Amino acid sequence: MSIYVNAAQPAVNGNGNGADTSIATGAELERFARKAKPRVRTEVAGLLVRRLTVARLTPAQAGKLTRTSTRRVNEWLGREPRKYRRSDAALDRLVERIGAERLMAALDRATRPRT
Repeated sequence: MSIYVNAAQPAVNGNGNGADTSIATGAELERFARKAKPRVRTEVAGLLVRRLTVARLTPAQAGKLTRTSTRRVNEWLGREPRKYRRSDAALDRLVERIGAERLMAALDRATRPRT
C-alpha cells in the first residue's frame, strides 16, 4: 500500500536541490489511514512532517487540523450548511424524550401567525 500519489512536482529543499516529495489529496490520505496498520500510519505521519504534501483537504479534515468546526470552515468557504432530515424513528425518540405536549407547543409557536 503506497501513499505516494503524484511526484510530478519536485519541491526544492534548503540547499536549492530538488527533493523527492509526493502530493496526496486529503481524501486519499484519509482512505489510506483507514486501511493502514498503525506502524505504517506512523511512518506516514513522519513523512507528513518531513516531505509529504497534502492538498485539497476536505472541510472536515481542515477543521480537525486547525481545531475549528466543519460548519465554520464551510461558512468561510461560502458553502451552505447541510440540512439533515430526521427519520421517523429519530422523531419518535425525540417525542419520547421531550413529550408530545412540548413538541406540539413548539410546533404551535413556530406556526403561529405573525402580526
